[in-house]
Amino acid sequence: MSRSRSPKYRQSRREHSPDDMIDQLNIRSRTCYSFAPSQRKDNGHEDNCECRRPQDEHSDKNQIGNSRWTMELNTREEINAEHGQLPNGAQFVRLALDTPKEKAEKILLHAWKLPEPSFIVSVVGGAKHFKMSDQLETNFINGLIDLVNKSDAWLVTNGYATGIVRLVGEAIHQFELSRFNENPITAIGICKWGCIMDVDKITLPMDEETQQLTTHTLDVTPNNRLKQRRSGEWDLEMHHSHYLMLDDGTTRNYDTQHYRTHLVTHMAKINNEHDFFVPVVTIMVEGGLDSIENIYYDLRSNIPVIIIDGSGRAADFFTRWLLWTKDLDNDVENQDIVCEIEELDDEDDIKQFTKVMYCLQPAVRFHLTVFNLNSDTDLSETIFRSICRSRQRFIKMKEQKTNEQLETRRRRLAKLNSGKQKTDDLADRSKIMKKDQVAEQTRLLDLAMKWDCITVAREFIFQNSLDNILGKDKYFIKALKENLPNFVYEFLKLGIDPANVFFSKKRHSETKSRYARFIKELYDNKLMDIGKTHLKKFIQISKHDTSRIINDVESLNLLLKHLIGAYMYELYFDTLEDEHNYQKKWGLIEDSGTLKQDENENTINEKDLLLKPEEKKDYKYIMRDLFLWAVLMNRIEMAKVFLSFMKNRICPALIATKILKQYHSVATYGDLKKAYIKDATYFEKYAITCLDKCDDHDVHKSCEIILRQNELYGYVTCLQVASDAQDKLFIAEPASIEAMNNIWYDKLHPEQASYRHRLALFFGIVSLGLLAPVFVKYRESKE
Repeated sequence: MSRSRSPKYRQSRREHSPDDMIDQLNIRSRTCYSFAPSQRKDNGHEDNCECRRPQDEHSDKNQIGNSRWTMELNTREEINAEHGQLPNGAQFVRLALDTPKEKAEKILLHAWKLPEPSFIVSVVGGAKHFKMSDQLETNFINGLIDLVNKSDAWLVTNGYATGIVRLVGEAIHQFELSRFNENPITAIGICKWGCIMDVDKITLPMDEETQQLTTHTLDVTPNNRLKQRRSGEWDLEMHHSHYLMLDDGTTRNYDTQHYRTHLVTHMAKINNEHDFFVPVVTIMVEGGLDSIENIYYDLRSNIPVIIIDGSGRAADFFTRWLLWTKDLDNDVENQDIVCEIEELDDEDDIKQFTKVMYCLQPAVRFHLTVFNLNSDTDLSETIFRSICRSRQRFIKMKEQKTNEQLETRRRRLAKLNSGKQKTDDLADRSKIMKKDQVAEQTRLLDLAMKWDCITVAREFIFQNSLDNILGKDKYFIKALKENLPNFVYEFLKLGIDPANVFFSKKRHSETKSRYARFIKELYDNKLMDIGKTHLKKFIQISKHDTSRIINDVESLNLLLKHLIGAYMYELYFDTLEDEHNYQKKWGLIEDSGTLKQDENENTINEKDLLLKPEEKKDYKYIMRDLFLWAVLMNRIEMAKVFLSFMKNRICPALIATKILKQYHSVATYGDLKKAYIKDATYFEKYAITCLDKCDDHDVHKSCEIILRQNELYGYVTCLQVASDAQDKLFIAEPASIEAMNNIWYDKLHPEQASYRHRLALFFGIVSLGLLAPVFVKYRESKE
């Protein structure tokens, strides 16, 4: 009979539990009360019921006619089902096998307050002990746990400490020990109450007496527990976080009537077009006949399945059959037609075979993906490709079915509707489905960014356009903050304008700095703390503010002057008017607003610069700002992406060397210090390569580039920055040497050491320079 809770325990739970929602949901369990003789071949006693409990434990000991045992006829519901906390701190609830999925959802989301998942992964497979190979541990187990952690996913298993689930539980435990400061993994075990060994003991309300009893129970050695365990019983895997313990009134009977599949399908909202779809996948490792059945029901529910090739038994069996029947992938005629089992064969003795055949037919097999443990393919990429491919095909089939229904409807109403009305119906439906697909692809993009699966994202989500993404500005910023250079590159390549993302479009009605969003999003204090950078070492502090934060353009300008040098003018201004006034104040522009240029400056380029639209100027500014941000945050791969989209690259590359060498000077030791100098060398060589390309075409132009003041970077010259950063390789370049010679042309020759030269200098000085052109030796042009 069901064990009821004491009033004292219930009151304790209401006082200390964060939520008494489970009590309010009126969760029930089931107890077999009507005896029915067991029909099982493995029944050890004749007086055992089909539920595997003795006859004398039933209140109704008389069989109901000749009917077979069923949960509906032979069991009754019991109120006040057990729920609470296990000795490992995990939450559990005992609930009847026919509990509605909506009620189970409320337990998960409202009672246990689990965050809604961004991804659901089920692991099914071998229920027997098997040895884990190095490839299985490295390429699958650890990769899976890392994926679950990255994507705030739910990991769903059968919850028993055996086979693949035991290995997954051990991996969860190791992960949480090594990363104790991170959020715990949400691992949900969907098991049978009657199959858990010592379930009555481990689920007792915790007090001193029961804690000692439970601890003693759990401390029994594995060998002794193996001897005590009866057929159909397994220990509970104690590293999961939550357990749904299903109860149909039986004991030692694994059958859950595919509750996991139904619950996951409900939570993922796979077949509900009015809700947000949650990506879901099932992974099969090793396994036997039960695993084949699990795969069959998952495929029927449109859940994609990953088969781990090389893990053994059922997984390898499916892999071989997929390989032998690969020609069916090209069966265009039947790729959209799903045949039921009865249409394939209806003989009971080969039911398992027909389930395999169902899974292999052309219209179903696209949900199946094989992951080879010995391949170099990343697990995350395999899973994500499987989800995208399966979803794409599913949407195509649903669209085809919808179009057929519309066509049938139009035919019925052909006499009432005009031709234009028909066309409008089809167009409206097409727009709705397109909008739904865009929303779904946007959710998949979020998962792709969490897993950094750019290759699959290009193929299934971007598809050479940003039109498939809702809120692309938000996801561009997300890619920046989460250090995803491949996604940033894809956004820029497909035409996103960062200036439109960060700069206000209402220029004339701005009430705050145009850099407000840029600084708030990218120079966030938390972002600087988690990054591997010595940026905070160079942020200026004052008597009134010692927080070392960047919260306005003034603090950002001070930081750059400290890092690069006082010879750099300010780069950031709240408004365009402030920038104009600053340039005018320091004589950087004429009164007319034109820039002061060297007399040798190409006038065509200058005119072209002045005629460029304001949007192009904003684009150059924001690309500069993003590049400097990436270098300051020590996100070198990101900086390389921005540099590749910039027209003028030599000066920013040299500025990067200066910043990184400054970081190197304050870093104490270790890999980070080595990385700073390595990356600084990369940018110096990059600048040299760009200079060499210019030198090949025009030596004079190369010299001009080196000596030109760069307005975009505070009017510094490349030679200034290279000299200050001690970029000796760049300074030793022929173009740099020629540029320095040009500086000293018509100036004193450096060789003035002899007595005759000194005497000539003396006459030049005492004559106030009048005799200098006659006696003093000057540097001559090599031309």
